[in-house]
Amino acid sequence: MQVSSLVTDGLTDTRQRVAQLLSIKLSDHKALYLSLATGSHAGRDIVDFSCGGGVRIEALANLEKIMLNDDEFCVMFGATELGHGGAASHSVPRATAALAGNAEFVKLSARLEAALATTLCEPQQKANWKRDGVRATALVALTRTGDAIRCLSAVVGGIVPGVDMRRVDDLKSSLEDEGLDVMLHTQLLETVSGLVAS
Repeated sequence: MQVSSLVTDGLTDTRQRVAQLLSIKLSDHKALYLSLATGSHAGRDIVDFSCGGGVRIEALANLEKIMLNDDEFCVMFGATELGHGGAASHSVPRATAALAGNAEFVKLSARLEAALATTLCEPQQKANWKRDGVRATALVALTRTGDAIRCLSAVVGGIVPGVDMRRVDDLKSSLEDEGLDVMLHTQLLETVSGLVAS
């Protein structure tokens, strides 16, 4: 997998930020996972569910400081941000294989695909969407606490303005009302982290 220097720099910054806030050293994969998890609407639940002992306590105390901000997310996972192609555009079969057979992932991907109906008629976005890594990262983007639509747009390579943005916003609201499936979201975050940090 060829990862751009911008993605590598983003991973380095993430690792250093997490290392300053936690007393336990984490691998790059776990540091990125934690930074993505804390930026989710279900961040507290995900950290509580997936992290043990000291990491959980320190991460919960530093959620906002640990989380990947929208700019970092777009650079690391965007398909077109700054013209480089982010990590989501790479195909990493071992990182995405488990998701492909997950019925909940397939259902949620289909809901997002329906919301992006006009956008996914565009050749580049349609090609991007065929990758499991892009779909997984798009779902992570959709559930971010920051500017989820900007992050989602970066991942898929742009969203056609108008009706797709309204449908995506409605889907985001519905998911927040329904509550995120913590088990599925944990798997999504593990997969997306693996696209950059294996």
